[in-house]
Amino acid sequence: MKKLPDSKTYKANSQPIEYLSEEEIKRLMKAMNDVRARAIIALFLNTGIRLIELTSLTVEAIDWEKKTLTVTGRLPRVIPINDALYEELARWSKKRGDDPQPALFPSRRKKIPLTRRAIRQMIGKYSRRAGFGPRITGDILRQTFAIRLFSEVDSSDKAAAILGWHSSGAISRLSAGRRLARSTMKLGQ
Repeated sequence: MKKLPDSKTYKANSQPIEYLSEEEIKRLMKAMNDVRARAIIALFLNTGIRLIELTSLTVEAIDWEKKTLTVTGRLPRVIPINDALYEELARWSKKRGDDPQPALFPSRRKKIPLTRRAIRQMIGKYSRRAGFGPRITGDILRQTFAIRLFSEVDSSDKAAAILGWHSSGAISRLSAGRRLARSTMKLGQ
């Protein structure tokens, strides 16, 4: 797991930003054999969605034609879906079938949406299976997306809108590491 080093623009008490390398992402995805788990992890890694937002997603949140995901709640936004995520969601949708439960990820009992606790446990399970121990969290997966996003886009405002960030501290923290993130992604480290 990588950490962006502290910078003078970071708050003195802020923790380093932890994220997964491309190799670690591949290792994590390879360790998963459950279609639902793969779709959930892919959502974190390809949209930067928050855990609470993920638990409230409904089937209608996905626009299959436009390839977008509509996130509702305190920070509503429309997020583009890339091809890798589209494939994972399509596999999950096929396995999920025509379940009348509106939640995109219903619990195994199918009466309620999957809980935050259940998702945390699922991430921990596959983190351990991939050899990381219980270190990987939803926040680290979200930060991995953020680092990748900031390395690909030229506008901090655009990246912040996709992530649903309004905090100037969070934006400047990742913005300050943008050059480092770009060089890291190019080198594949």
